Amino acid sequence: MKKTDQKYDAALINLPEPSTVQLNRYYTSSFYKELKDRLRPGAVMGFSISGSSNYMSEEELRLNSSLYRTLKTAFDHVIIIPGRKHHFVASDKPLTYGVAKMASERGLDNVYVNPYYIQDDLLKQRGERIMNELLEGVEVNRDFKPITYYQKVRQWLSYFDFNYWLPLVMVVAVVLYFFIRLHPVNLGMFAAGFAGASVEVILLVAFQILYGYVYSMVGVIVTVFMGGLAFGTFYREKILPGVHVSSFYRLMWIVGGYILLLPFILRGMQNITETSWLIHVLFVVLMFLTAMLVGMVFSLASQLRLKRWITIVSEIYSVDLLGAGLGTFVVSVYLIPLLGLMNVLLITAGTALLSGLIARLRLGR
Repeated sequence: MKKTDQKYDAALINLPEPSTVQLNRYYTSSFYKELKDRLRPGAVMGFSISGSSNYMSEEELRLNSSLYRTLKTAFDHVIIIPGRKHHFVASDKPLTYGVAKMASERGLDNVYVNPYYIQDDLLKQRGERIMNELLEGVEVNRDFKPITYYQKVRQWLSYFDFNYWLPLVMVVAVVLYFFIRLHPVNLGMFAAGFAGASVEVILLVAFQILYGYVYSMVGVIVTVFMGGLAFGTFYREKILPGVHVSSFYRLMWIVGGYILLLPFILRGMQNITETSWLIHVLFVVLMFLTAMLVGMVFSLASQLRLKRWITIVSEIYSVDLLGAGLGTFVVSVYLIPLLGLMNVLLITAGTALLSGLIARLRLGR
């Protein structure tokens, strides 16, 4: 759609359901609006997802409601044709459930789409019942807030009678324990690890959203991140000389401030439509800066806590990995689908700023 100037009378989206962030981008309001720009007035678009013609669970109902509300942001008329799959059809012109009648009137030679297999009155009755069951106030699916991805995951987990929130409760308990018990420097390293991994995940997701195919760059991005860690650790003394508590908490505040800038940068990158190489360069730079700051925190924390070198480095490295692991899990599974990328960046920045404040209050100057 980004490369063609042609206009079309119909668009059929034949893709898997939004069970990943990569696929979710084809079910967002911005995608539908971009698609509409490639359609002639009154054109029709459609896609299908798995469903039930007689009963919808709460998770399935929320998923269908979100998809419907999202389509309505771009098209005036949307209907759902029920069956083994729910077929969403959208257009700016009025739509009808009389598909078998229309096929017969046009003389289409169909095997199944005809009055012998499909009763239009019954189809309309079932379709309108589903439409009446859709929930009001359900969130619209957006690029930076993939709510239908979250709803699809919830629907899949409902098949196994699994409590979606139990792992999060356990993780929050672990985080609170470390906030209470850790030495302020170790706590800062834990927060830096959490922030570094969280921002890495967010940048990968944002690259997927803005560019479209993260796998073509994931090797480069991960390599740049590891190089940034090494650079920040090795050159920290030249960039930030001296080993002082004040340097540590100020560095944590710099990390938080840098993360606070990322929402504005990503919003600006949404407006870059033609120069794909510029998006590549910007993401590489952002990934390198993120890793460099985390590497600097690691180097400074190790120096501040230096007693027995092997013991301290292993201790710092442990809390760094623990923070990174928790950040990757919580951000990718819970926070991004629920809150969106921008809000997660604000939470991550707040974590870094808070850890710097704790170090300032507990360790003094």
